[in-house]
Amino acid sequence: MAKRTTKQNDKPVTTAQKLGSVVKSARDIMRTDKGLNGELDRLPQLTWIMFLKLLDDSEKLHEVEAELEGISYKLTIQPPYRWRDWAANENFTGDRLKSFINNDEAILPDGTKAAGLLAYLRNLKSKTGRDRADVIAKVFKDVTNRMISGTLLWDVLNKVNDIHFDKSEEVNLLSTLYESMLKEMRDAAGDSGEFYTPRPVVRFIVQVMEPKLGETIFDPACGTGGFLVEAYEYLKKNCSAQDWQILQKSIIGGEAKSLPLMLAHMSLLLHGFEYPDIDDGNSLRFTLSEMGEKDWVDVILTNDDKLATPILRMGNIQKGCLDLRDLKYLHLNDKERERLLLKKGDILVNRTNSAELVGKCAVFEIEGEYAFASYIIRLRLDQNKAEPRLVAAYINSPSGRAYMFSERKQMTGQANVNAQKLKAMPISLPSLSEQRRIVAYLDELQIKGDTMKRMRERAMKELDALLPSILDKAFKGEL
Repeated sequence: MAKRTTKQNDKPVTTAQKLGSVVKSARDIMRTDKGLNGELDRLPQLTWIMFLKLLDDSEKLHEVEAELEGISYKLTIQPPYRWRDWAANENFTGDRLKSFINNDEAILPDGTKAAGLLAYLRNLKSKTGRDRADVIAKVFKDVTNRMISGTLLWDVLNKVNDIHFDKSEEVNLLSTLYESMLKEMRDAAGDSGEFYTPRPVVRFIVQVMEPKLGETIFDPACGTGGFLVEAYEYLKKNCSAQDWQILQKSIIGGEAKSLPLMLAHMSLLLHGFEYPDIDDGNSLRFTLSEMGEKDWVDVILTNDDKLATPILRMGNIQKGCLDLRDLKYLHLNDKERERLLLKKGDILVNRTNSAELVGKCAVFEIEGEYAFASYIIRLRLDQNKAEPRLVAAYINSPSGRAYMFSERKQMTGQANVNAQKLKAMPISLPSLSEQRRIVAYLDELQIKGDTMKRMRERAMKELDALLPSILDKAFKGEL
């Protein structure tokens, strides 16, 4: 029998390497799911999944502490909605798992029928309104599962199950890893600064402001919680065990957008917050006359741009998609917000441009609050009858472009089409199920087209690199 040999240069896998591998594997699995498109979809999906694992590990710790102290502990999330009840259940996979998560009413792991997971989490409520249950309900208010494959979803859960949030070393490492993922998300968003302010800038501002323990520190538009986390880390250095509760209550935030709100909670929990205090409303909704002494704070740390609303303009509509690399921001009052804020499925049509480009459009499918500029027409369809992406595809098609060209009004240097002409565009639509089938087919064609384009660009680069050497050999007579 051959002896087993061990290489002398083999090194044990570190916790950081293991965690990085687990998260990378989970993200690689998510890349193969057709319901997720890019980091702007994948990181939020991974975040809410990790959030639930973190909560369950935290609950386990509290249960052990309560048992050692001889007191009872009331679970925040009741069975069978705890992570350990469904995510680690090998008999609860595929479509059953997906239905349990997605549906308002679902078959539970024990076979009974009740509220689905996300529906249950959205409706959690405490007696005080300021407990962990309220934090969970706030975070999951607008969360949806965007993974289409229940099998792939189960594979992701399996990977996340290898993360241990009850081990301080793993939590500390994961908080750093999570920061790098937020940065990737910022880069994927076109460097608009929507999701991530460079951490060295945030840290420098906190150090200059020198907040003190006992002061109330507030970020009215906290995004993913960068200023709150840095303020917490700054104060924690000189904080004793007796000061812990003071520190927890000193740092508060506000974030009206559901996606960064969830990301902020995850980031704060990873850094040691028990009950992050982040208001999910617009911090500008109160007038000075409505605010009293209870609303006063000592220090405001914020990125001012995030107090404003990003405005989508005609330059943001590019080749049937929305390009977020060049955003402008405006402060909107309540009436303007009601009139101009977009909803998923809205079709944005450019009503003023050159004759060739007037009428170009894209569907709004982005998380967060965005408004539209005055020279954009917003179409809001009844999505029980019409699939926005199919209607947008027709408007951008040769037939739609020809209609826009014929109905335009030519002005000095520009063409214009009004909302009445746009609404009068004749479009024949099949059944809703057939519309969705067509859209899915168009998505597949788009993916194939993008793949072929990348292959062609790679081939051209290789050819360009090869051509000089071929010419050199030809001139030397070596061919």
